[in-house]
Amino acid sequence: MNTSALMALFTSPKNLLWLSAMAALALSGCRKDWSESPGRTPPRVAPASPASFDFNTARPVEIHITGQDAFGSPLRMRNIALYTKEPAKGGTLITRGFTSPGGEFRAFIPLSKAHRDVYVQSNYVGVLEGAVVPIVGGRIRYDFRIRSAAGARVAEVCNDGITPYGPYAANVTASPVATGQDFNSGGTNGGKPCYVFNAGSPPAAFADDYNTQLPDGLTSTLGQRYVTLGKFNSDFRIVPQPAPFNTELQTVAITFLGEVASHRNALGYYYYPDADNPPTSLAAIQALGPRIVFPNSSLAGSGGQLLPGDRVTLVGPETDGQFRVGGALGWFIVPDGWDGTGDIRLPDRVFFSNAAFNPEPDTRVTTTVVATGETVTRSLKQHMANVNYPTQFPDYLGGRGGTVLGFEDLLNQPTRTESGDADFNDLLFYITPASNFTEVVAIPGVATDYPRGKGTLLYEDLWPTLGDFDMNDLVAAYEFDYSIYAAGTRVVDEVIQPLSEEEKAKDGDIQQIKVRIQFMALGGAYANGFAIQFPFPENAVQRFYATADDGVTPVPVPPFASQLGGEGLYTLVVSDNSYKSVGGFPAGNGPRVLNISNDASAPQYQFEPVNLVLVMRPGIKSIGTTNPSDSPIEGERLPPGAVPPFNPFITANGQTNAEVHLVGLQPTLRAATTAPFQFGGGKPTGGLPDNPGADDNTYGPEAGGGVVYYRSKPTARVPNTFWALNIDETADPTATGFRWPLEGVPITEAYEEFDEFTAGGATTNLDWYKRPRTPVNRYIYTK
Repeated sequence: MNTSALMALFTSPKNLLWLSAMAALALSGCRKDWSESPGRTPPRVAPASPASFDFNTARPVEIHITGQDAFGSPLRMRNIALYTKEPAKGGTLITRGFTSPGGEFRAFIPLSKAHRDVYVQSNYVGVLEGAVVPIVGGRIRYDFRIRSAAGARVAEVCNDGITPYGPYAANVTASPVATGQDFNSGGTNGGKPCYVFNAGSPPAAFADDYNTQLPDGLTSTLGQRYVTLGKFNSDFRIVPQPAPFNTELQTVAITFLGEVASHRNALGYYYYPDADNPPTSLAAIQALGPRIVFPNSSLAGSGGQLLPGDRVTLVGPETDGQFRVGGALGWFIVPDGWDGTGDIRLPDRVFFSNAAFNPEPDTRVTTTVVATGETVTRSLKQHMANVNYPTQFPDYLGGRGGTVLGFEDLLNQPTRTESGDADFNDLLFYITPASNFTEVVAIPGVATDYPRGKGTLLYEDLWPTLGDFDMNDLVAAYEFDYSIYAAGTRVVDEVIQPLSEEEKAKDGDIQQIKVRIQFMALGGAYANGFAIQFPFPENAVQRFYATADDGVTPVPVPPFASQLGGEGLYTLVVSDNSYKSVGGFPAGNGPRVLNISNDASAPQYQFEPVNLVLVMRPGIKSIGTTNPSDSPIEGERLPPGAVPPFNPFITANGQTNAEVHLVGLQPTLRAATTAPFQFGGGKPTGGLPDNPGADDNTYGPEAGGGVVYYRSKPTARVPNTFWALNIDETADPTATGFRWPLEGVPITEAYEEFDEFTAGGATTNLDWYKRPRTPVNRYIYTK
């Protein structure tokens, strides 16, 4: 670039169109360097801070979550979620993921430096629902495990003269019928009755399958298919068994698997001798002598004392408490029925396996099965789903097979305070022997979107001169999502089969990266471009395309978006001219200054988001690190730009080599590094004014080492200056996002705690960006 071009870049008058618009508003966009006006006082920039300080609000954090059964075998947990705090207490989603075949979920995400812990939710029946996990040494680490107590019995002895199963008159009208039964022998065991025996923890393969068939938080595949077949009565038929179990009388046992519910539900059953003639009224059910099995069907550590594998042999009317083939068992739960003192509280409703008795109207709703994409119809009245295992897992199911039954414990007809999610796993148990309800269904592999980063980027476009430090020359909100493939299950002749090598190889692949950029303000008269350099090679991306704002519907790629070749690392140009986003293309080419003043007459504009999708080549399983196991340890950190927003930058005034990056992130191969853009020494040439960036960055994080890009050093004429800032909102999403300073207001004035944050090297005032100086309409954009 010649001297005259450089002078034009840094000293030219504003574009005539821009001048005329701004004259009417009596305000000016950021353009002249402070030193160009004699006697002008430079804006107050950041106070002194550690040499390696990058001024950004986020840090990379590693997620390392494992899942194991009681025997140490890995669990395939398909919907692990991280929240700011427990969702029931107002927590917001940070990200999701799933464990690999080896039982590990590993990922790197950006998190605010203010964030000290997260709530990790398992969404997996049989382990704890979730836990608050501290962030230690840049790592979130937690181990989910199915607990076991094989052979253990409750110490209490049942009270003499009390039937082991308390009778309960199931009644949805809440008539005053109490049980009078002290189910936990004195109220000392949290609702775990004295007749429970633990038959051993379910093995990982079994747990993975019923969690796949009835996934938490996702409307169940089997539940929907079951209703589609018209089997609204989910009562359990006692059917003939294969030899050597082909006897007329059958011993029936139920085994607790787990629950994902906020309620402490009571589980009961009733028996009728002819499966083809179920009871037709609540009075008829009451006459059958219904019994409570689990007064508190809650997992130990989650409101109860039950463990996976806790088993009860049911009492039937035949010899030795058996049941005759041809009969059936009906089931019911009393939502939140355990009162904590030893009795079942009076309910306002009871939910039954026989949908005819449930309180909702028989309304059919059409939904899409998440795992398969098929459209099915289900009834709002159904509260139970069944998965039959006639031949699978014979060792654990006693050689006779078994049937898993799952309850939904909330109304399926939404109300102001209640709405079921139809995942049918608020209580999950299995029955031996097997019945004849449904088959084990193969679940195909699917690619699911997982959020990985969200925030706001702010830029000053006068690098290497100072500008006015209001950080509003270009403001862009960003979101990144990874679409990751999770292998499913294969079933042949009702038997689960190993996955093919091809399916195994695809498991965990990052198939797409979805990038959403929305310009929020353009406070500079330069026509700046905006691009992102990713931490993987150019050949890692097969192609890219654009979508509508739904993130799905393909649309033509905007003419101002492209890919840069020859960079080594993949570089996506979101816009070669941010003003082309204004008023359409090509009419919007001209410079405009938008959304930097609260004045009623100031130009305001609602930018349309740009949604671009990168289609990755097969085999990409991690980004920013060679291998997911190459995780940072205490005291170490990932390389800069390894996590979203990666390495985003602007190019000033259409000059593709005049780049502005976040502190510490390298310019691309196209960036100019000769005067006045040089790093690591030297003085400006060509008559340009002295500036804080020209003799910048001869120091690094270690004494005597490295370059800290895009930050002036402490000895510069204006020290501790930066030209780009990232406000991370990954774990702190708000309705409007970060609000940037008004034109001419340095960010140090708009947010008065920024000084303490900077001077402390991100040890104090970590959430300074939440508290602008008051009155806010004098300092930040509020329109």
